[in-house]
Amino acid sequence: MITEAQYFGQWRYAPDVTAQILSAAQLFLARVNGLMASAKFKGVEFKMNPVTKSQISGAEYGGFRPIGCPIGAPGSAHKLGRAVDIFDPLGEIDAWCMKNTEPGGLLAMHEIYIEDPDHTPHWSHWTNRKPVSGNRVFHP
Repeated sequence: MITEAQYFGQWRYAPDVTAQILSAAQLFLARVNGLMASAKFKGVEFKMNPVTKSQISGAEYGGFRPIGCPIGAPGSAHKLGRAVDIFDPLGEIDAWCMKNTEPGGLLAMHEIYIEDPDHTPHWSHWTNRKPVSGNRVFHP
């Protein structure tokens, strides 16, 4: 499970973390943790990223990203508290997600959308912001 402290990391008390972003992130993390619990129940193992010491990918920008972060557009879901990159070094999380994208499936039940695994080597990008395409799996 991903905690609020892990998600925000060093930016938890930054001015970028407004009440609106904090609220959005809390709702989002409830969905993320719900999907992770469903996946674990089905036998999926979420590996610990040795750098972040959590299931968040990368070194510092896999969870919340401050407005000034050089990674991602100004309106990035990461900067709004609505996206996370899950540590997935072998692609097992993405593979499981791709088996659960049908309408009424587990991703839909938890209101999570994922970026196409072809664009996310070693991590799985999850968001609760519906992409313009409306597809459960989207291309950046």
